[in-house]
Amino acid sequence: MKICSKCKVEKDLSEFYADKRWKSGKQSACKKCSNLAVRDWQKRHKDRCKVAVDKWRLKNPENKAKCQKIYRTKHADKFKASVQRSKDANPEKYRAIRRKHYLANREEHYQKSRQWMKDHPEYVRACAKARNARVKQATPRWAKTGQVMADIREFYLNCPEGYHVDHKVPLVHSLVSGLHVPANLQYLPAKENLRKHNNFLGAKINATIFS
Repeated sequence: MKICSKCKVEKDLSEFYADKRWKSGKQSACKKCSNLAVRDWQKRHKDRCKVAVDKWRLKNPENKAKCQKIYRTKHADKFKASVQRSKDANPEKYRAIRRKHYLANREEHYQKSRQWMKDHPEYVRACAKARNARVKQATPRWAKTGQVMADIREFYLNCPEGYHVDHKVPLVHSLVSGLHVPANLQYLPAKENLRKHNNFLGAKINATIFS
């Protein structure tokens, strides 16, 4: 047993940090009091602590990564909340990070996407069914038969390699809905069409006018 020099409470030796400078081989203050003293010192010397931590991180990159992983595992909820706050405050920054990662690991993303589709066939079928329903609803009665429908089929069949058939005005939009007719179809490079999503120039113009 040993009496702490700070709180004056007698405690077991396991409650003290090892220190060869002392005859007992233990520090004079208990672990709890020592930790409080260290935290108090760190608060009063933030700049010195930051310099020391940065220096340690540069010399020990592997240990840094290990410590970060342990912290994320131990404080998972706190870490997720912190990341979400950062994402909400810096959407453009995280969008650029995701884009950079995608470009550097395109094949990996493609394989994961294909595997996900294989693992979730019901969802894929539901999306295809919903897409077909939107196209059917956006096709006027006069375009469902005859030469107009033949022109639509031919337009899809003649789509160049590396391009997608895109609707100039989206079939479903908060401001306007386009029709599934030849005049509303265009060829777009696959990358551009995927980036375009459900946007179109008219929506940006209307948003500017009515804002």
